[in-house]
Amino acid sequence: MLNEPEQIDETVINKLRSMARHGQSPSEMVRQLRVCLGMTAHIVTLLSYFRHAFCLTLADAKPIAALSRNEQREFEDETLLDELLLPAILNRRSEWETFTQ
Repeated sequence: MLNEPEQIDETVINKLRSMARHGQSPSEMVRQLRVCLGMTAHIVTLLSYFRHAFCLTLADAKPIAALSRNEQREFEDETLLDELLLPAILNRRSEWETFTQ
């Protein structure tokens, strides 16, 4: 689906999808992703995982990068992240649910 060079861990993808199914917020998913990949995971890697897990376009996933543009790459407004990212995840649910095992 995506042309990123890094290997995507399907276990992590399934974890993200499960979190979404259980109503967890995108900001909670980002925190979990950082636990799985390491706190220093590159922002492009985080974007790739969200795009792959939820069939998102780059524009859909852009809030992850746009709202973490500080030295620590931490989100200063998780509520805004959730408001921007959750609709895209939910709008594409029928697509990403078809990939769930």
